[in-house]
Amino acid sequence: MNIAQFISHFPYPDQFENPRLIRDYVCSGGEIAAYKLAVNLARLDHGVHVFTSSVDGRESLETVEGMTIHRYASLTEVGTTRISPALLWGPLREKGMDIVHVQHTTPPGGAAGLAYAGIRRKPLVVTHHGFERFENYGTLARRLFVFLTANFFVDFLFARADALIAVSPFFASRSRYLKKYMDKTVSIPNGIDLEEYQTPLTAREARSALSLPDAAPVILFVGSLIPRKGVDVLLAAMSRVVGEYPDAELVLVGQGLMREQLARQAEELGLGARVRFCGFIGDVAQKVLYYRSADVLAVPSVDDMEAFPLVLLEGSALGCAMAVSDLETFRILIRDGETGVSVKTGDPESMANGILSILGNPELRNRLSTTARENAGRFSWKQAALETEKVYRRCLAAGGPR
Repeated sequence: MNIAQFISHFPYPDQFENPRLIRDYVCSGGEIAAYKLAVNLARLDHGVHVFTSSVDGRESLETVEGMTIHRYASLTEVGTTRISPALLWGPLREKGMDIVHVQHTTPPGGAAGLAYAGIRRKPLVVTHHGFERFENYGTLARRLFVFLTANFFVDFLFARADALIAVSPFFASRSRYLKKYMDKTVSIPNGIDLEEYQTPLTAREARSALSLPDAAPVILFVGSLIPRKGVDVLLAAMSRVVGEYPDAELVLVGQGLMREQLARQAEELGLGARVRFCGFIGDVAQKVLYYRSADVLAVPSVDDMEAFPLVLLEGSALGCAMAVSDLETFRILIRDGETGVSVKTGDPESMANGILSILGNPELRNRLSTTARENAGRFSWKQAALETEKVYRRCLAAGGPR
């Protein structure tokens, strides 16, 4: 089967080692998930063609891990999204595709995939990675872009899809878009390559490698520094944590437009010396060290349309004890008191209680670590690829596009 996968950004081979790509070609959870799925579909002997943007004004053709990646020249950007007009017509030169799969993160990839499926009369599958709401920040152009996407484009795209994929059943039932199309929506959770998230190092050795304090409690956050991730809530919670553990340190791994605002908040709370901004870490081996170093992994997201953050799987695979917002969409992985501690969403006091309950109870921390690691074993990219393959075959058996 020849699969045409469309996505606005798709990681380069050196995406997370190249400072320019990290800065100018943003790839986060949705893009990483799309990459892993494409690799595993290629391993099932499918022809996987990825159509996406480039980081600059050049077109390129790459063959990576069994995939063929077609990159089209970017002429401008809106927010952090590259705009490649040729993505709309360039893929039409490729005529041997059997099915179109849009990995919907931002609109350019979705628009291009929709156009290709319509013109070539191919079945269209769309994976929804959680773009649901108008987030009112950034430039005027970005705000307009997001407003039009959230209020018009997403529903237009989903209405024309032959099948929709949600990354968790809880997300599917709550999504304002997907719940209109439950008859053609299936849930296929993200996966993880467990072998990548292993290390022989102890927590002390990992901390030494990262120059983190040897014995002080370390609370870790991994994710984008943007409003829906709730890092401001976590900072407020740290005031109480530091009150009980004066040497505790909050380690923030990620980048985003709230970086300076959060730094000011930390100073205003008197936490400047207790908060470490580490920037974006994409290299898995380096990220593993941070997870191994943590006493608590905090996931303080405040948006109930967070679909399935990969940080939950990554932290689970490393046996992190987690304090996590009690979002319904997280329940596919987090069971309160078993695989993590659930805290009231958006409530600094509740987050502080969750963190302190883990720090103050080694038995609980060890139990959470063990069950989280076991739970992560239920999710694999190979299984996700096999389930996605079934969706493709059903669409093809149904006789093509709607």
